Amino acid sequence: MLHTILLSLLPMFFVLGLGFYAGKRRRVDNVHIESLNSLLMRFALPCSLFLTTATASLGMLQQQLPLFVLLVLSMLLLFGLSYGLERLLWRQKPPLAAVQACTVALPNYAAVGIPLLATVISPTESLAVAVAIIAGSVIISPLTLLLLQDKPATAAGGERWPLLTALVNILRNPVVLAPLAGTLLALLQWPLPDYLRAAFSLMGVAVGGLALFVTGLLVSAQPFRLDWHILLSAVLKNVVHPVLVYGLALLLALPHEVTQAVVLLAAIPSGFFGILFGVNQRLPYALSGATLLCSTILGTPTLMLTIALLPAL
Repeated sequence: MLHTILLSLLPMFFVLGLGFYAGKRRRVDNVHIESLNSLLMRFALPCSLFLTTATASLGMLQQQLPLFVLLVLSMLLLFGLSYGLERLLWRQKPPLAAVQACTVALPNYAAVGIPLLATVISPTESLAVAVAIIAGSVIISPLTLLLLQDKPATAAGGERWPLLTALVNILRNPVVLAPLAGTLLALLQWPLPDYLRAAFSLMGVAVGGLALFVTGLLVSAQPFRLDWHILLSAVLKNVVHPVLVYGLALLLALPHEVTQAVVLLAAIPSGFFGILFGVNQRLPYALSGATLLCSTILGTPTLMLTIALLPAL
């Protein structure tokens, strides 16, 4: 068990620490990260999402449907709870509340999911991680982007159809478009040629390390603080989310293997999507950065406990 925990968690914290060190020592600019952000969110991650979904069989996608529904339901509940607390308790404006809610509700599937599930459960569980990423990409990401575009239109120059414009902009985002296109190819059972698989794989293979490195880089730019606001957000992500998922899995009577996979996915610490969406909109991300760091640190004991409890689930 100790070997499994070290094998699944140590690489994650090693690359995260490299990014943090590079930012703190100014080896890499941790303030102006637009280029790295664009590389990750517009190229590497979309390539990985498209390849994983496009090469899945129809039967494999059907088998993952309960996991998809459970993850979507749990993330929406957690997003709504976090967003409501940000607006009502902490008096945050809608865009800032959306960034924080996305940080709380959307785990770091892209960087942590594949190595974690492959080590703890089975090397064939990469599709479950892809389904989790798709769930976040086509539900939580568009919802966050929609709330980030909460800008009143002016009478002189505002959009005539602001909601339609926002939806079109969301669908044009590569993180949303790529998994949708890949899923469509899989549903139509159109095989992806080998040369295209190799091309997308060459770019997509960089996602895990790059995502963790950028996460560490982002966190290094923020003076860490710990208050009740940040601690509550981290507890929502690391403790409430897997407990909520386990309860829903029992309620829906899901198979043992699906329950294990979905609980482990829900126990993954906060992801970087919310922060990167905020960076794109020139929004401050000190709160989300501190939440991300706190959730990642808290993720060590909570993931260890989750892995230890998995056989009993």
